[in-house]
Amino acid sequence: MDGIEVEVVEGRTRSNRRARSVLGAHLQIRPYSPDPALREPHVNVELSPKEVIELDAEGLARFIDQLEAQCEALREIHGRLLAAQDDRAA
Repeated sequence: MDGIEVEVVEGRTRSNRRARSVLGAHLQIRPYSPDPALREPHVNVELSPKEVIELDAEGLARFIDQLEAQCEALREIHGRLLAAQDDRAA
């Protein structure tokens, strides 16, 4: 599954902006891995191009729950942002 493209700003100057894919996911099995856990089917979730977390089915379910909770929190803060913008415009 492809990730979503976001614009990332590095540093406080905000001058260095670039597009980056985040939260891509891929089913993985490494049958010859020295780590027995990686021989089992698991999902790699790409937090960013250089950061990957490896999750079994239980870990992926927990991660999905955490993302859903984070989305709810983001929806709440989005409402607060809209209210603050309205207050400022008034």
